[in-house]
Amino acid sequence: MDTETVLFLRSRVPDGELLAAIAEAFAPALDAGDEPLVVHYPQGFASGVSIPCRAGLAIQEAVAALSNRLVTTVLLEWTASTGGGSEWLLFTPGIPGPRSVQVVELRHGLDVAEALPPHGYAATLRYG
Repeated sequence: MDTETVLFLRSRVPDGELLAAIAEAFAPALDAGDEPLVVHYPQGFASGVSIPCRAGLAIQEAVAALSNRLVTTVLLEWTASTGGGSEWLLFTPGIPGPRSVQVVELRHGLDVAEALPPHGYAATLRYG
């Protein structure tokens, strides 16, 4: 495993369907020895997925394909290869490209806020 992709799915998806979609979207990069780890949070706010991958995969394209196939919003913790830290990207089915968002961690879930010009944030999605 060269890298790990961490994402959260807004909707609960049965494990069999989720694993099939992950295998399809991430097919070129999945390591044969490492399986994706799926965690359904007890609070019910999301399903977390950790996907071990080989480097070189266009992760954003794979997450967009996963979002569209499962018809659910997907939140990706994205770490740029330039070493500039991480950011959160929100993928919504039918909307091209990800949106950069701010994540607010709450005791029993996550709120996602999107930047509004010229200043401030507006809550766009609640994981909780």
